Amino acid sequence: IDMSLGNLHYYQGHYSQALEAYRQSEQAFRTLGSELYAAMNQINQANMLNELDDFLGSERLHEEARPVFEAAGLRTAVASVDLNLAIFQSCRGNYSKAFQEFEQARATFSSLDMDVNLALTDLEESDLHLVLNLPGRALQLAERAEASLAESHMPFEAARARANQGVALARSDEPERAAALLEEARQAFASQENKTWIAHTDLQRAEVMGQIGRRDQARRLALEAAHAYAGLGAQP
Repeated sequence: IDMSLGNLHYYQGHYSQALEAYRQSEQAFRTLGSELYAAMNQINQANMLNELDDFLGSERLHEEARPVFEAAGLRTAVASVDLNLAIFQSCRGNYSKAFQEFEQARATFSSLDMDVNLALTDLEESDLHLVLNLPGRALQLAERAEASLAESHMPFEAARARANQGVALARSDEPERAAALLEEARQAFASQENKTWIAHTDLQRAEVMGQIGRRDQARRLALEAAHAYAGLGAQP
């Protein structure tokens, strides 16, 4: 139940609450002697720490959990850890290492014909290309990811992919298309009551509105995002 609650908090953008639920779950599984499920919840915690910008804590949990998955012969779980490490390296600015980890994870998922995991890899790597201001490749990856994620009925991840497409188009001097995609992504996050990603998308929309000269609307969106971040406990 704690593990499931953690998942629900995550999809609503309540990362601190998710982190606590995953910690409780890990402790319970460890008490029951289930090292494998304890390791799974370490990875869940690591994902939340990434969202909360505790990259060193995330790295430590990954390093502790990965050998457990290897010993159990769980190639998919090991590849998922590699994917998370790629995200972690990207957040820390180790971009070359991040690309290597992405390719390592992609190779395993491809060999196992795991389309959903490949789509998630494309989504996360599209983030990295946006960080490096490479919108063309980011757009390709995000489009490919959204198609697969939507087909797999993963609305949160599909909305993230759509938002990334919008950002990529904005940086490719296509602000009108970008604005439409970002609005669609925002509506998806609103339907999921995910305040964190509504704020993220409003901030991205503000950038696009400023780009096309709608400065009053851009200012309003930026202020709304800042207010939302403050309410969520983040620095606006």
